[in-house]
Amino acid sequence: MFGKSKALVGLDIGSSSIKAIELSKSKSGYEIVGFARHTLGPDAVVDGAITDSGAVSEAIKAAFTMGGFKSKAVVTSVSGHSVIVKRVVLPVDSAEEVESSIQFGADEYIPFEITDVNLDYEVIGPSEGEDEGLEVLLVAAKKGPDREQYQRRYDGRSFRRNC
Repeated sequence: MFGKSKALVGLDIGSSSIKAIELSKSKSGYEIVGFARHTLGPDAVVDGAITDSGAVSEAIKAAFTMGGFKSKAVVTSVSGHSVIVKRVVLPVDSAEEVESSIQFGADEYIPFEITDVNLDYEVIGPSEGEDEGLEVLLVAAKKGPDREQYQRRYDGRSFRRNC
């Protein structure tokens, strides 16, 4: 997540406010360098969807000015109806087998066409339940207007987005 940069800003677009926190990597772990919060109007984000892009964009700009962040690396998340997160047990013995198993079986867990989503996963470890195999956290985010809507929040900003 940090890559070559020693600092990054985490950005949360909430229903009532924009929150941003700058973290810096140090020898002993991570430290908070700065934090900012800017309140949004009541109808800027409704049910997880950005309805007033101008207000959200201005709030992001205000939060970054308020926080005085130095890092241009920004991470954020996407939420809402177009995001699926599931814990699944795959009948495989090794982490190397997980990717091929997901490629062939993801449509069993994801209610969208696989070609219409960005798909990722994280191996949690051996299953502790009745099913044998590896427990995997599977994440799918639908491509299209929702992702493009989030990307527009960052266009024209002086920070770097990696999506």
